[in-house]
Amino acid sequence: MRNFLLITIFLLSSSCFSEDLAEYHVFLCEENFESVKDKIVESKVKNIEVAYFDTQKLKLIKSGIIIRVRFRPDKKKSDLTLKIRKDSNDKITNSKKCEYDYYFSKNKYSCSWKQKISHQVAKTILHSKVNILDYLSQEQMELLKSITNTNNLKLNKFGNVKSQRYDIADGSQGEDWTVEYWPFENGRNLIELSFRHDTKDVNHTMQNLDNYLTRHKLKRCQKDISKTKYTLNYFLSPKN
Repeated sequence: MRNFLLITIFLLSSSCFSEDLAEYHVFLCEENFESVKDKIVESKVKNIEVAYFDTQKLKLIKSGIIIRVRFRPDKKKSDLTLKIRKDSNDKITNSKKCEYDYYFSKNKYSCSWKQKISHQVAKTILHSKVNILDYLSQEQMELLKSITNTNNLKLNKFGNVKSQRYDIADGSQGEDWTVEYWPFENGRNLIELSFRHDTKDVNHTMQNLDNYLTRHKLKRCQKDISKTKYTLNYFLSPKN
């Protein structure tokens, strides 16, 4: 079956998160990941395991709420993140990490509350039947309660996705360019390429991005796709 590969380009203004941070997304369509690797990857793989949590009817994501767990053996700690995503003109307070998301067809604004967890806790969450609410920090739980009714809130696990991350080039402000590969069994695979950059001249940055894609003969998709929503819907499907 032909693979549909999604590449998202992230350009982040700095390693310190503020309202001036911008994240630009562009999607690429390629026949397979190996062809992408041949063009831009020269480093060793970092394996990352990911899962999301939501209700069976996807109540959280429809309200702009994302709960994600990542097992990061390449780091000292794994993480459990609660993210709130709104339209770009809606502001969210009391978060240390906020950013704008710019797509070709839409703009979003999101803030994250990340909790560092041990690798063992992450593996327990990913591979055992648990109530994810029991693992949220007090701050994350209070925030969730302020947005939605948590009484009798039953959250299911949507995952796991065993993704691969590669460093592909030196970037600005000491941040490497990275590419992530998310394989799915239905023949569609998501690939996310990211790097950090300032936002002093967005048009110039986007032009440089297009030049990069052209130089490496990478094809951009015309339709914007959410990696989170795709994963949720994939594991919601009765075929899986």
